[in-house]
Amino acid sequence: MLSFYLIWSGFYFLSLLGMRFCWRTSSRKAQGNSKDHLPITLIIPFRNESHQLPILIDQLSKFKESKVEILLVDDQSQDESNDLAKGLTKELSNIRVIQSTGTGKKDALAFGITNARGELILTSDADCRFPENWIEEMTRPFGDEKIQMVSGTVQVEGKVSSLTDFQRLDWASISLLNQVSNLSKNPLMCSGANLAFRKSAFENVGGYQGNLQYLSGDDEFLLKKVIREYGTESFNMLLGKEVLVFTKAENSWNELIQQRARWASKWGLHGIGFHATASLLPFFFQLIWVGSFLLLLFGSRGFLVFLGVWSLKILAEKLALGKVLSSFEIHVGWRSFVYTSVIHPLYVIRVGFESFNSKIQWKGRNIKREIIVDSYGDE
Repeated sequence: MLSFYLIWSGFYFLSLLGMRFCWRTSSRKAQGNSKDHLPITLIIPFRNESHQLPILIDQLSKFKESKVEILLVDDQSQDESNDLAKGLTKELSNIRVIQSTGTGKKDALAFGITNARGELILTSDADCRFPENWIEEMTRPFGDEKIQMVSGTVQVEGKVSSLTDFQRLDWASISLLNQVSNLSKNPLMCSGANLAFRKSAFENVGGYQGNLQYLSGDDEFLLKKVIREYGTESFNMLLGKEVLVFTKAENSWNELIQQRARWASKWGLHGIGFHATASLLPFFFQLIWVGSFLLLLFGSRGFLVFLGVWSLKILAEKLALGKVLSSFEIHVGWRSFVYTSVIHPLYVIRVGFESFNSKIQWKGRNIKREIIVDSYGDE
């Protein structure tokens, strides 16, 4: 057992160093010419977001791309969000507020895409903040005709706390894993909070048909369909700070675990293959780290091995994830790295078990049980 953990920690350290190198050699600005001649529509679905809408609309009003159409799609809000959005945008001619005729985020997005005048579609969320030239940079790669989808990176902003730093490091690990999978020609995931694609490609692959019954997964399922239809060369992942979108950090551990469990609940829907395997591996890796506490049963020698393997783990994560965060000019101290490194295995295991919970809720909806009927009447 002692030998296994020495080998395991060495493997983990070298793996993260390799992943760090992937980020260092690939973090660059978007290449290509901006597609000024193609109309662009930004679609942001919202549900019960009256507290976020004033901040969001104030930011959207500052975009310099006056020709960009912005659609705010109300996903059957139960508060005053719809009326508030209409009131705040009445003087902004390029922003329209429309109400989805369906139920759920996918239906809201699909409704927005149907009503969009643009050929290039950008999507994001109501709690996001955007860099000044975000639209220009996210649409630049479409100067290459083979590009059908572009993904940008996401980070969190929130009050200074260990929980916020934990989420920053967690998002950094997601970005790093995405980049490695992208370089291996097996893109794993993308975030609908920072996504762009051609409307024609969306329509050609059938949009969200086939997974409309799941409230989440609008981004990942669409990515798989685009890759299947157009190949991996049709997807471009951008890493630069100029396309970095900030989303609101969760305020409690329970909210964070519920959010991640909602995301993780999709893993079994991808079938058997690379995607499902890559979704399960982190869970089993964390079991190995938790199992390392058994080393303490082996006396002083076991204690020294325990300290050694955890020191390598923390150092590897500092080097790899610290590189990602530094490219975004985000600083996280050593204390947060140590804290996150120790807590993360337990967190991943808890999220894994919670993903099987049939009572996961999102904005008042049960993501496991609710069946959404698409526009063709099929489940």
